[in-house]
Amino acid sequence: MAHYIIVTSNMPSSRRTEIDGPVSPHVRAALDCKGLNHPGGQPPWTEATPATVLNALADDGYRIIAVCAHGSNHNMWTLHRG
Repeated sequence: MAHYIIVTSNMPSSRRTEIDGPVSPHVRAALDCKGLNHPGGQPPWTEATPATVLNALADDGYRIIAVCAHGSNHNMWTLHRG
């Protein structure tokens, strides 16, 4: 089953959301609503709020299975579908 790991930065200078896996058109739309995507196959990232992206993933059947601090200004969300 697929997993997504989303790393969000709360630092004003680098506020973004990254996803480590392929994204559906629905999730891509959430990513594109406020942000950009890296070229060259790097993780897509966006200035969309984490909630926007998490809600889109939830609509695709994913649920959060872990949330942990990732440095002082970051959070890492692990989601699982199924």
